[in-house]
Amino acid sequence: MKCAGIISEFNPFHTGHRHLIDSIREVTSPDAVVCVMSGDFVQRGMPAMWDKYDRAQTAIEGGADLVLELPAVYAVSGAGSFARGGVKVLKGLGCVKYLGFGSESGNGELLMQAASVLSREPEAFSNALRDELAQGRSYPAAYSSAAAEIGLDPRLFSGANDILALEYLKQNLLQDAGFEPAAVLRQGAKHNSSFTADGYASASYLRELALDIPGNYEELKKYLLPESLELLSSRPHFGRTEEDRYFRIISHMLQAVNAKEAAQAAEISEGFEAQLIKSAWSADSLDSLIMGAKIKRFTYARIARMLCQLFLGITKSVVKRCEEEDLCYAKVLAFNNTGAEVLRTAQEQGSIPVISNVNKDRKSSPAIRPMLEVDIRASELYGLIMGASPKDYSDLTCIPKPCNI
Repeated sequence: MKCAGIISEFNPFHTGHRHLIDSIREVTSPDAVVCVMSGDFVQRGMPAMWDKYDRAQTAIEGGADLVLELPAVYAVSGAGSFARGGVKVLKGLGCVKYLGFGSESGNGELLMQAASVLSREPEAFSNALRDELAQGRSYPAAYSSAAAEIGLDPRLFSGANDILALEYLKQNLLQDAGFEPAAVLRQGAKHNSSFTADGYASASYLRELALDIPGNYEELKKYLLPESLELLSSRPHFGRTEEDRYFRIISHMLQAVNAKEAAQAAEISEGFEAQLIKSAWSADSLDSLIMGAKIKRFTYARIARMLCQLFLGITKSVVKRCEEEDLCYAKVLAFNNTGAEVLRTAQEQGSIPVISNVNKDRKSSPAIRPMLEVDIRASELYGLIMGASPKDYSDLTCIPKPCNI
């Protein structure tokens, strides 16, 4: 088989994602489209709007054949680690030929050229990046400026999709994955935009609408597939009540731990744990907690990730162990008939374990447990946030169901 892979979040799956899958099929003519998707917690450091199984089902209904979970250690991390995990899963299947992604530039060749330069980490770039960071600039801004200083096209660093695409393509080279890039020009509204354009809306705009279901049903109807809207509007979702519950748990954790313990979270550095703990004692919402600790050097999303990593127990030592032992697996969330064929092929040709029953497979594959235990904990904590019993969302009790069979 020759498959096309997509690294995603689908939070939620919308018409822009359908366009991405359709375009990749048109350009590459793959035997199947495989998506590696963030689980119950996403890269911006927040719980997903809907649980991973519901979101995976909407992706299958929207044109994907197989949806696999991106381990939480990678999903709740910066762009480089997020991309590294996604590429690692796709490569491990042994049957992915194309890597598809949305792009503001739509120029896969230009992105690949830039990724080739950045993957070598030239000394001039490293020096420029260090100087920019020393001036107090955020990492994304410093990275963009440093890249421009070594002659890379600054337009490639102006859009969130292109920046992430560069990370995908860097990992493609660093891991010797051999994927052929398939860039699809992003349609309509920009990433994180609060506006709509040309029949498309950003996922962040749709999440805002979803806070008021069924009040915004007609507006959501314009940007979600009918099958997705029918499913998602009937399922529990992360709303204002759940956000307050999440905030209160995190706030309590920060007030209960000492600075040394808090500093173990994967991305907390430079003594920033003291800022977070101090903010927790006066904050009355998640936003006020983040803004109360905010400094110029760290973006809002990075601080949110720090909190999420603390909440999930994603520590520096856990990340280091997962990297040193090169842990990875293909954890199944949803599939159709074609996806089932991909899974059979991956079991025969792939280099990573295929997990469809966590309770069973974690016993037969003990080597992957350090990473898998984080996913299990994440699923159960998501249930707690949603006001349900943790076992209702637990990976130990939830088994992926075939779709459209």
